Amino acid sequence: METLRNQSLKFPEHKSVIETYLTEIESGDIPELRPPWAREGWLQSATQWIDKQLLELNYQRLSPVECIRSCGISCVLRVKTSVGNIYLKESSKLPLFCNEPVVTAELANLFPAHIPNVLSVDTQRHWMLLADFGEPIDRNTPIKLQKDIYRLLAQIQIKSVQHIDNLLSVGCLDRRLNWLATQIDVLFNDEIALSQLQADEIKQLQTFAPYLENLCSQLASYQIPQTLVHGDLHLGNVAFYKDSYLLFDWTDSCISHPFFDMFELFFPRPDKPFSSALKDLQEEYLAQWTA
Repeated sequence: METLRNQSLKFPEHKSVIETYLTEIESGDIPELRPPWAREGWLQSATQWIDKQLLELNYQRLSPVECIRSCGISCVLRVKTSVGNIYLKESSKLPLFCNEPVVTAELANLFPAHIPNVLSVDTQRHWMLLADFGEPIDRNTPIKLQKDIYRLLAQIQIKSVQHIDNLLSVGCLDRRLNWLATQIDVLFNDEIALSQLQADEIKQLQTFAPYLENLCSQLASYQIPQTLVHGDLHLGNVAFYKDSYLLFDWTDSCISHPFFDMFELFFPRPDKPFSSALKDLQEEYLAQWTA
């Protein structure tokens, strides 16, 4: 530690971060919410698991394991093999998210042409080994192709209606409307969630509870079946591989009202005003529900 203090760093503000890290290593006092992939020894364990799975698959590793993405809720590793690139993803175990490896594997069984191929799963550690499925499509993809994607999503959702119990059993979160309605008062009285608001703002917010509960009832009355919801659908979570669109990153998957996946189509951001193109996408998606 003393050596570090005497060093001149290109970015001086990094010194305190490094000091904190070294102090944690010495004391063993690691913050509880620190994700596994940000802890010492994780990469070695992940590499050993990858090697074991590759051996069972009869694949040969041709490169070191490299981290290509790391954030607070997931980490992705990549390795070159005799059959192409293979990826390990670990997703967060926080209760906000599903057990993505298990859910993705089940969705791949149900919709093999449109979900990435899961090679191996460690259910306890939320690890999955994925075959390569190309790159995400461009967010500026032409509307014609976007219509294909939203049509596909609707078709998957419609077919998933008959698999709701199965999807819930493997870990899709239950966010059906009757459950959501019970969570409104819980949220509006959560001290931590309200801690950044003033007293008058809290009071104003809480007056909306009956209105939101009524909206849940209205939405349920329209007889659109509750089904699979991706939860984070955008073009960055869609790939085109071997003549098919693949939907990936199912961390937020749940069972709820399917139109929640269309939030950005029906309520575009202020910097992305409503357009005829958005209307075309809306109509393409909704048409699947009336076919």
